[in-house]
Amino acid sequence: QVTDTYHGIYISWNGGGAWTSVFSTSDLSLWVTGVAWNGSVFCAVCNKGIVFTSTDGVSWTVNGVQFSNATCISWNGTVFCCISANTCYTSPDGVVWTPTASLPHAYTGIAWNGMVFCAVGNSASQTSPDGVTWSPPSSTGAKVIDVAWNGEIFCAVGGYADSIPYPQVFRGVCSYSVDGVVWKSTTIPDDSIVTGKQN
Repeated sequence: QVTDTYHGIYISWNGGGAWTSVFSTSDLSLWVTGVAWNGSVFCAVCNKGIVFTSTDGVSWTVNGVQFSNATCISWNGTVFCCISANTCYTSPDGVVWTPTASLPHAYTGIAWNGMVFCAVGNSASQTSPDGVTWSPPSSTGAKVIDVAWNGEIFCAVGGYADSIPYPQVFRGVCSYSVDGVVWKSTTIPDDSIVTGKQN
């Protein structure tokens, strides 16, 4: 398993029980925002648009600046799909990238369910079978940040700060959908904004 943090990448060899740092940076303005696996290569992206690739999750190659601000990445069996600002990019190898679509929202999470990519952010979502053609935006019913697929449903999580009653309370929310278009929402019972992701 490989996951990203604000300033680095970690790997686990025991199912998430223990994690080891394999890539870090002293640049505190660089945030690694997503990582995906295509069967032979890990591809990680960051807020500065730099792309990193690795065949083993330990040794990483910097592939230069490809975007302005990448926020999420996923793999569909054919291409990596990355969202940067309001633009979707695809790549067959994580090295050569092509802008494929302009989107109405700067999505922050993306997942593949075997049929479509589902991109989410703020209170909206869109789906695409290939990263090129996208459905009209749908409402997720809540301010969500990231999304994952479990074999049956997309689960998108996020939250908001509720200033009433005082003092401020953080409300975690979850929206779920079988198709990435029609969503139902529920409140997470812990007073926190959920930002975690599944990679």
